[in-house]
Amino acid sequence: MILLFLFYLFFIAGLFWAYGGYLCSIIVFSAIFKKKNIIDESYTPAATIIIPTYNEEVVIAKKLEDILSQDYPKEKLQIIVVDSGSTDKTREIVSNYFRYGIELVEQPEREGKGAAIQHGLNFAKNEIIVVTDANSYFQSGTLKYLLRNFSDPRVGGVTGRYFGKSIKDNAQSKGGGIFREYENILRKFETQIDSAVSLFGEIFSARREILAIDQRKLTEDFDSSVYIRKKGYKLSFEPDASVYEYLPYTEKDIVLQRKKVIIGTIQTLLKYKSMLFNPKYGFYGLLILPGHKLAQILSPFFLTGFLALSLFFWKASLLIIFCALVFLKAALILIRKKISILGLVKYFTLINICCLSAWKDYLLGHYTVKCEKMQGSRA
Repeated sequence: MILLFLFYLFFIAGLFWAYGGYLCSIIVFSAIFKKKNIIDESYTPAATIIIPTYNEEVVIAKKLEDILSQDYPKEKLQIIVVDSGSTDKTREIVSNYFRYGIELVEQPEREGKGAAIQHGLNFAKNEIIVVTDANSYFQSGTLKYLLRNFSDPRVGGVTGRYFGKSIKDNAQSKGGGIFREYENILRKFETQIDSAVSLFGEIFSARREILAIDQRKLTEDFDSSVYIRKKGYKLSFEPDASVYEYLPYTEKDIVLQRKKVIIGTIQTLLKYKSMLFNPKYGFYGLLILPGHKLAQILSPFFLTGFLALSLFFWKASLLIIFCALVFLKAALILIRKKISILGLVKYFTLINICCLSAWKDYLLGHYTVKCEKMQGSRA
């Protein structure tokens, strides 16, 4: 019984760390070890923007208008659309923007986002590379705020605030919005003590000479981010650079999104396992990479273990669950998010099931870089 109780405490500690403890720790560390970023606000480096596409006729015109409307010196921008064998009108729509300097690079067939980015790099002319999705939209000034961070020679990659807009008012959409804001908060404090754990794929920028794309990874953005930090450069989060995407509102789209992210995270953590808990990489190796990403993919196992052992310690479990729900309600009120506790529990349960399913697919090899796209986010 003592051994069971120790396992019970271990699972509780794991859950606490994954859903609050890690955030508390980096807030404390940022108050003690906060580093000041050196940024020249007038710095405007030449940049190449790469937009991978595959059957994006619904959104590509809006995306190109969005990029062209950015307040940034046009002579310093190269905009490349990499189309991977679209069967709709994507290429035809892009051709309407040739007169504005938009370049179209074609791949004969779809080989995944990583392959599309790598193909685009073969035509890139500038020192800074920006990668963004066709269904992600920059807010005003985003490029300027994003790229000024490269005035600091220590910075190898920069990302911005990634948030969602709702199409449908349901638990999946609201839960996804809260999850994105939580990820933004984590990256803000991570940047203050070392580096953001990774750059968002929707707003990804990096120095070309240290950008390596692993085409076999489902989350090439995370893989490239860890590589940049391993090379000794900093990954920065710029809150003034904002990009939004329409939030997935169906269970199918949530499953597609989360399984891809989890499988890609497993791939990358195994590839860079030598960096985990390694003081050679500062707070990033000791705390940020394992505390953020490793805990995230292990949390369903902590939850499963906790629920299984709750049969033996049900009184304590009821108290813990009650306290957790009270804390969640207080947090929702504090951050002014309108979602019921039941709705949040539903979303929490769904993403944990997705994580367990992703582990199963990874172990069985049931995944591909040419995974199905979310249609609900392409409004």
